[in-house]
Amino acid sequence: MNLSKIRKFEDKTVNPGERYVFSAGFDVKRDLKNTERIDQEIADIKRISDSGGIVAILSHQGRLEYNDVIHLDYVANYLSGKLERKVEYYPENDTYSAEECAGNLKPGSIAIFGNTRFHKEEIENDIELAKRFSELGDYVVIGGFCKAHRKHSSNNGILNYRPGFLASSCIEQIKLLEPWEGRKIGYSIAILGGIKKEKIKALKGFAEIYDFIIPGGIALNTILKVKGYEIGDSLIEDSGKTFEKEIKEILKKHEGKIHIPQIVMASRKEDGFKERRWVSCNEGVPEGYSIVDFKLQDSALNELERVVKEQGRILLAGTPGIYTAGFNTATNQILEYMNDSRSHSIILGGDSVNEIPFSGTSSSGGGSALEYLCTGTLAICEALKENKKRFPYLIDSTNI
Repeated sequence: MNLSKIRKFEDKTVNPGERYVFSAGFDVKRDLKNTERIDQEIADIKRISDSGGIVAILSHQGRLEYNDVIHLDYVANYLSGKLERKVEYYPENDTYSAEECAGNLKPGSIAIFGNTRFHKEEIENDIELAKRFSELGDYVVIGGFCKAHRKHSSNNGILNYRPGFLASSCIEQIKLLEPWEGRKIGYSIAILGGIKKEKIKALKGFAEIYDFIIPGGIALNTILKVKGYEIGDSLIEDSGKTFEKEIKEILKKHEGKIHIPQIVMASRKEDGFKERRWVSCNEGVPEGYSIVDFKLQDSALNELERVVKEQGRILLAGTPGIYTAGFNTATNQILEYMNDSRSHSIILGGDSVNEIPFSGTSSSGGGSALEYLCTGTLAICEALKENKKRFPYLIDSTNI
């Protein structure tokens, strides 16, 4: 990625009294078991505050459709401890009252405003919502690598109204991912599990640039259905959409490099996954059961042996089975090889990093890391390129 075409916050001098909207990705649960997505933004936030700037933080946590969107007061408390200064919390973010609160912040102050996901318009990149967000400051710093692939009001639409900069955390993540980007000399394997639709797009992308793919989750379930196997109640939808057409196109071109298991484990979520059974794909998964794990074919084990022997690349994005429920057969087999080739292996995504016992390289971004590795760019970087054209000269916010 050519970062010279966008403004980087590390190059910006912060002047006393300047007002910054910091678009973060504090998608961390209240238990704060893994605070990486918060910690990686601390250096930039501290620099603004230490220089007498004012920080109005916008962030998200949860999804409205999952009914798990919560207030971010606990993040403000956590940051107060890490920064050794008071971080205020204000539950609104797009009202006149929120704008007034931001305007009353003193030089050096930091405040977290309401969870942007309380607005359904946020994920629609609603331009009016973005305009209201922009009233909280005069510049925008785009952090939150975990949502860098998404066109949302708080990290994309807002760039229509204020000069923007890419946060240091995002630049660090991009540099971290470079060894796993694109086509390179040496053998490569991608493991793509999880339930999000991004894995379908990633399957298509990695089939073009990697040598072997081991799908799990929504990608595997859809593959098996397309192949004519009964999959019971296995998940094949995300946001109400299925992806059979996309999978058919991928298999037509790349089936030879995609692992398709012959034996899967089926279980019932309704009884807490207590009942479980190994079934052959030819036999099919019974109605009421879902695929929760699988056994790797000898062909896949041979590919993993090869990638370790040749010191190639292994990338894991999403667990192949439901790891937190104890379905770890495929994952544990893969982890053995990743641990044997730790310096050439990486795990992507907050959930996967939290769940899997792997001490090698990891990225806080799931979908964003996949998009960057497959395409060489990110939605926020494209938006920042346009932002630099829209605002060729920076405003002097101290005179506003």
